[in-house]
Amino acid sequence: MKTELVALNSKFVHTSLALRYISSYARERGLEVEIAEYTINNRPEKIVASLFEKKADVYGFSLYIFNRKETLSVIRDLKKVAEKAIIFCGGPEASEDGKRLLAEYPEIDFIIRGEGERADFEFLTLVEKCDKDIEKIKRNNPKNVSFFLNGEYVETQKLPLIENLDTIPFPYKKEELAELKNRILYYESSRGCPFSCSYCMSSLDKKVRTFSKERVFSDISAFIEAEVSIVKFVDRTFNFNKKRALDILSYIMLQDKGKTEFHFEISLWLVSREITKLLQNARKGLFRFEIGIQTANKKTLRAINREKDVFDFVDIFKELRKTNVHIHTDLIAGLPYEGYESFLTSLDKAYLLGGDVLQLGFLKILKGAPIESRKEFGIIAQSEPPYEIMKNKWISYEEIIRLKKAEEILEIFYNSGLTKTAFDYSVKNIFNESVSSLLLYLSSESDKTNFFDLPKKPRELFAFFSKEILSLCEKKDAEAFSDALTYDYFAADLYTGEENFLSASPDYETAKKLLDFPEETAEKLPANKKERFLSTEAKKWRRKIKVVFFKSKKNPLVFFHMPEPVIFEIDEKFLKKISKT
Repeated sequence: MKTELVALNSKFVHTSLALRYISSYARERGLEVEIAEYTINNRPEKIVASLFEKKADVYGFSLYIFNRKETLSVIRDLKKVAEKAIIFCGGPEASEDGKRLLAEYPEIDFIIRGEGERADFEFLTLVEKCDKDIEKIKRNNPKNVSFFLNGEYVETQKLPLIENLDTIPFPYKKEELAELKNRILYYESSRGCPFSCSYCMSSLDKKVRTFSKERVFSDISAFIEAEVSIVKFVDRTFNFNKKRALDILSYIMLQDKGKTEFHFEISLWLVSREITKLLQNARKGLFRFEIGIQTANKKTLRAINREKDVFDFVDIFKELRKTNVHIHTDLIAGLPYEGYESFLTSLDKAYLLGGDVLQLGFLKILKGAPIESRKEFGIIAQSEPPYEIMKNKWISYEEIIRLKKAEEILEIFYNSGLTKTAFDYSVKNIFNESVSSLLLYLSSESDKTNFFDLPKKPRELFAFFSKEILSLCEKKDAEAFSDALTYDYFAADLYTGEENFLSASPDYETAKKLLDFPEETAEKLPANKKERFLSTEAKKWRRKIKVVFFKSKKNPLVFFHMPEPVIFEIDEKFLKKISKT
């Protein structure tokens, strides 16, 4: 019997961890299970044709909020041409909405609820035993499964959760790691969450189960040896156990080959002094931490069962900022007791913490999450995925729309890194340290001309940002802002010579002289860049070096890309030396 597990990922760069766990668990126990991955941007008819040609006896689909619509469309058409195939669904969107799914999509024969490895294995074993006879399968009551039998909806008995997670094999085949090395590989070292945030599905599984440290170390070694680009841990709270987190981070640093980045979701108040001390020696690009702030409103925190307020632990945040860890912070708009003005205050406070990325998200009313039943909050959300809030008792739909526009501005000009230096300068010196004021101003100005109705090139974005901010500037601020924007522009390697919004142009004469001193120039670079700068293959991009004299800086800056941007200052002594040539 051939089984094909299917995922429609949101982007090509993403991979499905769930399908790999389920298939590896089943294959180790003797079943023929393969996986097929597509994206939600692939044409449905192409996906249907591809799956049909696999001639599987059973197709299993993973359903999430990001792929529900597209996956159900594929299922409906696949069943028309693969009439005898059994189709089942799993994943959060299936587990929590099984009855409605089965009623609206008769093409789906079964829903598998909850943790998938054991449930899928037992289900597929039964399917094979029953010779793919759907009615016979139903009469055997496979556990963790939902279906309609004689017009009645049936939810069978639950299986216990897997206590020894080490019995689940490493999800990635050795040869697969080489194929996927430039994509995002997902991984987990634990399941469950010790906290009870009411908007989160993880709050339903309060017991944290872990893979053994020895197993985690072995898996990490496999990623590092394969030199994969990004490993994203999906643990809900990676550092729930401080000692365990310290040991894993230490092991990664010990094994590091300078190629792989590891991404973790952490709780700030559980970051120990030992961890911040360890991270002082971590290389840039090794770790990325995601810290959920959600809100600065204490009444809101209590209403959603958040135990701690991130702003009570600012000292720890400051210690992390001294390291090379890339920090991503999150806020959620639309939470109970947080109106529009309160959220803008939360946004301003979160920005001033100084993370590398600040994500402005919107409350999603996930099926089965505790907040879904809190009718007293007056929550009105979208009927279809992603089930985002539209309004509640404290915030109107008009205000949500304004925040949506602010989020778009934040993504374009700050989180992308495109104009980050100029953005930071503007918030601090022109908008009185209020990022919300800057975002709402740019949003309002862009609305006047429908600027964002069509996609914009980076040069157009710089020109817009320059025009709108300079219109507010005094002379002193105008000069410093223009220099900051020019810095961002050269750092992005966009200069063509046709720009009229920059404060300076490259000094090609100085750049030419600089290249007459390659050894001395290399000494200005980070240690890991020197050898590459002096190599023969580097000559092609060394010729593209740009030296820029800024009005607000004493010494010029050098910009070049190898291919990542490298920026350094020419000190006065070195500048005099090269000027004499």
